[in-house]
Amino acid sequence: MSSENASRGLAGLRLLSLESRRADQMAKLIENHGGIAVVAPSMREIPLKENSAALSFAEKLFSGKFDVVIFLTGVGTRILFAAVETKHPRETLVGTLSRVAVVARGPKPAAALREYAISADGQRVVFVTSDDTGRSPVWLAPLNGGAAPRQVTANNGRKAYFGADGYVVFIGEEKGTRFVYRVKEDGSELQKVVRIDSASFLLFSISPDGQWLVVPGSTDIVNWPDSMI
Repeated sequence: MSSENASRGLAGLRLLSLESRRADQMAKLIENHGGIAVVAPSMREIPLKENSAALSFAEKLFSGKFDVVIFLTGVGTRILFAAVETKHPRETLVGTLSRVAVVARGPKPAAALREYAISADGQRVVFVTSDDTGRSPVWLAPLNGGAAPRQVTANNGRKAYFGADGYVVFIGEEKGTRFVYRVKEDGSELQKVVRIDSASFLLFSISPDGQWLVVPGSTDIVNWPDSMI
């Protein structure tokens, strides 16, 4: 490719993307370089209606028969969680995993495991999961199963963490744009903190004390709170 063509980018070319797991990010990448994305996933994973192997694994895990759990793929991790949730609350699975050694083979299963976070005192879990309408709100629950999970916000979320001063911090999306939000644990004071303009949003993280955000790519500060430096 000549330097002149390289500087023009894709210049309106129509590109077919067969990616399924990162379809949105691939389309955004093509569009950022001036192309027109046509997304047609070549395949997709469909979970079994009844996954007896996953439920058997969960029963053994809950009874303390495993010391180490190794997650190999991101999609497999999410399918496992979804299968176990058909019989057991997610907080039960998360709480049990927090008491054994967990190994992620690479960044994709690691990202899937970071879709839940445990509070500093080890008593609560915050997580994102799909509901019956297809939305992915943020939920908060005690790890001991003493109360039912409580929905913190109706916004579609991707990753959630415990922040400082009683806030939950999560990635959400509004009209195709991703933001870092924070909201009180009781669901009040929902605020946009910063816009994320990056396909690497899954690298978003927060420090253990809730005072620092790790935000990938370019951002626009919307409402930076005093409690976050």
